[in-house]
Amino acid sequence: MKSWLLQFQISKLKKNKLERSNTEFQKSKTIGFLFDNIQQFKESKPLIDNLKHNHIKIHSIVYYKPKKDEKVSFDFFNKDDLNFVGKIKSKKLLDFTNEKFDFLFYFGGNFNKLTEYIMLKTPASCRVGYHKDGFELYFDLMFDKKMSKDSIINKIKDIKVNG
Repeated sequence: MKSWLLQFQISKLKKNKLERSNTEFQKSKTIGFLFDNIQQFKESKPLIDNLKHNHIKIHSIVYYKPKKDEKVSFDFFNKDDLNFVGKIKSKKLLDFTNEKFDFLFYFGGNFNKLTEYIMLKTPASCRVGYHKDGFELYFDLMFDKKMSKDSIINKIKDIKVNG
């Protein structure tokens, strides 16, 4: 039931496109990272730490289901964060989806319904990820999968915004 209702929410979001603006990377104040799993999060930790040193507020969230009584030191989300009608019920996921990030990065490859919902719902100014045919609706900037995350950040730093 949850999956069907989540799909319904996704369909509504696809029809009601958010107005997005552009910010130069050097003027960014908040950046979000959405991860499919802990491994992606760990691999991106040096990049995230480097961005934090540039006085940018970083908010990361990982798709993860902790084991019973497991203590985790990062924000995570999973299907338990939805109520029975497919709406977000957890504060951490609500905070993430309501944050107006200057940039939201998703470098995963396993787009699930919850990830899809988050990418559409988050009012980020610019959503960035790897190119995949048919996923243009979810991203404002898409890059070749052969590019490293650091290379993508450096390319974005070179982009100048009019206005």
